[in-house]
Amino acid sequence: RYMSPEQAIGQTALVDHRTDIYSLGLTLYEFISGRAAFAADSRRKLVDDIVRTDPVSLNKLVTRVPRDLQTILEKAMTKEASGRYSSAQQLADDLRRFLDHRTITARPSTPLMRASRFARRNPAVTGLLAVCCLLSSIVAVGASITAWQAFAAVSAATTRRLAQDKELHQRKLEAYARDMQLAQAAVNKAQWIDAERLLFKWVDAEEDLRGFEWYYLWDCCHPADLERSISHFGWAMSVAFSPDGVRMADVPEFSDHVNIWDRSKPVTNEPEFRLRCTSSKSMTQVDTCGGLLCASDFGGNVYIWDWNNLEGEFETLEVGAGAYRMAMNPSQTSIAVLCWDRATSSIAQVYDRATNERLFELPSLPGWGTVWFAGDDEVVVTVEGSNAALVHRISSGELVRRVELSGNITTSLASRKGDVIALALIHEHASYTDAWIELRSADTWELVHRLDAPGSRIRSLAFSRDDMQLAAGNYNGQVVLYQLGEDKVQLGDVSSRLLHDGRVADLDFSPDDKTLATAGGDRLTHLIALGDDGVQFTGPRVDREKLADGVAFGVAYLDDDRVCSTRGSEYIDFWNPKTGKLIDSWYLDPIYGKLVRLETHRGRKLLAAGRFHWPPNYDEPGRVLIWNYDTGEKLHEIDLPQSVMSVSMPFSPDGRYLAVCGYTWLSVIDTTDGTYRQKQFSDWVKTAAFSPDGKTLACAEISGPTYFFDVETLEEVRDPIVTDVELPDCLQYIPGTRKLAVVGLENRLRIWDTETGQIVSESDKYPAFFATLRVSPDGKRIAVCQPDGKIRLFRSEDLKELLTFDATPGYFYFDFSPDGNSLLVSGMMQPRVYHSVARKKLEHLSVEELRDVTCQTMSNIDRKVAKE
Repeated sequence: RYMSPEQAIGQTALVDHRTDIYSLGLTLYEFISGRAAFAADSRRKLVDDIVRTDPVSLNKLVTRVPRDLQTILEKAMTKEASGRYSSAQQLADDLRRFLDHRTITARPSTPLMRASRFARRNPAVTGLLAVCCLLSSIVAVGASITAWQAFAAVSAATTRRLAQDKELHQRKLEAYARDMQLAQAAVNKAQWIDAERLLFKWVDAEEDLRGFEWYYLWDCCHPADLERSISHFGWAMSVAFSPDGVRMADVPEFSDHVNIWDRSKPVTNEPEFRLRCTSSKSMTQVDTCGGLLCASDFGGNVYIWDWNNLEGEFETLEVGAGAYRMAMNPSQTSIAVLCWDRATSSIAQVYDRATNERLFELPSLPGWGTVWFAGDDEVVVTVEGSNAALVHRISSGELVRRVELSGNITTSLASRKGDVIALALIHEHASYTDAWIELRSADTWELVHRLDAPGSRIRSLAFSRDDMQLAAGNYNGQVVLYQLGEDKVQLGDVSSRLLHDGRVADLDFSPDDKTLATAGGDRLTHLIALGDDGVQFTGPRVDREKLADGVAFGVAYLDDDRVCSTRGSEYIDFWNPKTGKLIDSWYLDPIYGKLVRLETHRGRKLLAAGRFHWPPNYDEPGRVLIWNYDTGEKLHEIDLPQSVMSVSMPFSPDGRYLAVCGYTWLSVIDTTDGTYRQKQFSDWVKTAAFSPDGKTLACAEISGPTYFFDVETLEEVRDPIVTDVELPDCLQYIPGTRKLAVVGLENRLRIWDTETGQIVSESDKYPAFFATLRVSPDGKRIAVCQPDGKIRLFRSEDLKELLTFDATPGYFYFDFSPDGNSLLVSGMMQPRVYHSVARKKLEHLSVEELRDVTCQTMSNIDRKVAKE
């Protein structure tokens, strides 16, 4: 165990006096530590330890071993002979220096020296360790590079996200600023509903950007006299207070129930309860008759509840189908109704409430009308558009009185006491802003007083409970309050207020005459608190001039930089859709009826306008005008035997033909010479569409079937398809296919294969029905509108909904831009353009990218003088 490594491995050539130095070092080590430097159970293990292993350091075995002494022994016991003392004298001299406390010549081995000696003794292990170290280094370097690349990628992604977030935030700020400007403009024009809609978009936004200006404008839109506002899916049709004024009833369009609202409870958009009837279908009117609540529906029923027991049993009277107006006589024994005959006219009928026996009938009234009782045995019927009021005796059926008037009637009403009759009138073929109200004696029908009606023609009337006030609602959404004296002569100023974005369908005073309920075409029901004296609005007054522009129904794109829209009954305006600036205005004589539809054929530069008379007198002619919109030349002016329907007026793909729906008639106009052919139907036809090859014309009756005609001969080319769509409102072919998109009262969009007559696909069912549709020029998208003001965009391939946004509530029309990425929408007051966000990249925009839209209202500011 005292042999040197060279002796242990048999290297005799290396054995010399340094071998003795090694053995002497082991002896000194054992003497100091008290244990052998190497001790093993076997000779083989002992030899291996001598060759490969260093002895345990002395300072680990013996405390307080001087460092110099440990260094001398380590040098003496070095494995390599060259590292030992060269002679015993050198070892002795170093030991003497140690004892004399002088500096020794031996130096302690460094880690590097020990590692080098270990490597020489263990080359295999050292090589393996070297390889491992190399591999570890490579892995570490690779991991570092990968980590750095990942960090760089994350950093770049973060930078991009921050940039995108900043861009998105900037877009939101711009959108917010634009909406505030539009809201301010709406407030300045007293268009409170438009302003509120713009402001409400930012209530639940992901990022609350609202500042002082939002809260200021919100206060402007919600004056203190607005008791509550109720939103519906469709137009608000009718309102009625309970006898005690605690409750109010209203009906939305196409609803199967009557909403009952408790005014004593907190304001919510959920009624106290809904009165449903198993046979009810499309409720049309509610009214309070003494202590009874009466309601009519389009299915031909009148329902009667006791206001004190609304959830109890109710009466059902079967009357004529299509009931839209009703009244009860003072003794509550008879019910008068006006029923719509879809084909041509209205029918006035009176029924005995006890027996359901029909007591009286007046058929073939030429249009919509109003009915009410003048005593128990006389019924008064007025028809919109006529210039006479008819008074019939129920018991004998005779015409008691025919009162000729100086204008055309729009609506009429008797006072609460029955001594005065109010008739709203307009001049025949005159502007709809030229309207007035006549108050006549119920006994003699002599004129008592004439009231000017600012704003527009009157749609609804209501007397206060004491008959000292008269409220009139017009088609522009304006409500006018008149204070009347004992002799029914107007007293004081007229108080007016713009309350709805669209027609005011109905009005009712509360029993204490301190609240006025209004039902509007913007799907809202308002309860407005009147002044303490009950004779005026407490909110801002509306000037007549602010409503002068009229309603915009028809809209159409000419090209990417020009659109057109109707304004009232007299103008077609041309705009730049990107700037909202007016380019030109065409004046048309309003004597030929209301402008309701515009259609363009961009290939031949054709613009067609359809006019019809409203109130609808079906024997009066309709008129279609066709221009070259580039030159302004009028090409044709065609008078049709029947009035023009407003829903559908398409050009054929080559622009040669124009199809016009006119109630029970379909007309096909040849645009080359202005001649036309006609086809008559047994029911209304509201919509038509040309096939993509232009050879077939599809036309749908409101009862459901869709017919297919040869364009040249108007002969049927195949059996009709029964689309199973109730009251189909609009249909259009998808370009390049035989598929037909159809919407109606089914609350969904459907695609039909015209070859097989089968449904190819259909959308989900929505809360409100679809009124009109448009297919984009490339056929990839279908836009539909709903009366609640929503426009939904679908992918035509599978009817996947791409986006939804709010536009103007009510019936409106719209048109795709030529590239299909913008929509021009008609509003009740002004047209609007909805652009995709990335408007500068429209030509590259895909369907999937069209996620958000921005709105631009085309301003009527700086309007040019209209020209003939």
